[in-house]
Formats: sequence, structure tokens, C-alpha cells
Amino acid sequence: MSSVVDYKSWEDQGSLPASQIQSGDSISGPYGKIVEYTECIPGGIPKIRITFEDGTQQLVDKGLMFHVWRQPYRRGDW
Repeated sequence: MSSVVDYKSWEDQGSLPASQIQSGDSISGPYGKIVEYTECIPGGIPKIRITFEDGTQQLVDKGLMFHVWRQPYRRGDW
């Protein structure tokens, strides 16, 4: 089961291309928070591999748009 993200403490980044997503972000969808974000070039075509908390992976084009939520930096979070 995927975890439910409490978006009250997250900042809405709006729609961003996959190339601007970061590890730790959450995107709209059923998978939860992104735990790993890696660039890869399968067959010579640049792609982004996104791994979610539940282990689900998606391979997407760099320009694919996602609605992104990001946890704000807070003083004391080192």
C-alpha cells in the first residue's frame, strides 16, 4: 500500500517537467513520495527513472509534465 502524503506541510510547485523533479518530491498520483530520481539513456534516448516509496518505478521522458509537491526547507532540518 502506498503512503498518504500530508500535503498541508508541502509546497505546491505546480506543473514541472520530469527533468526538474527531485528525490523527496511527491507527484500527483497513487505512488507516494519519490525516493530516487536517476537519469538514464536506454537505447540512446534520455529518460528519467523515478522510484517511489512503494518500490514502483516509472521510466518517463524528460519533458513529461507532472504536478509536483515539495517539502519546504525548514530551519533545524539538517
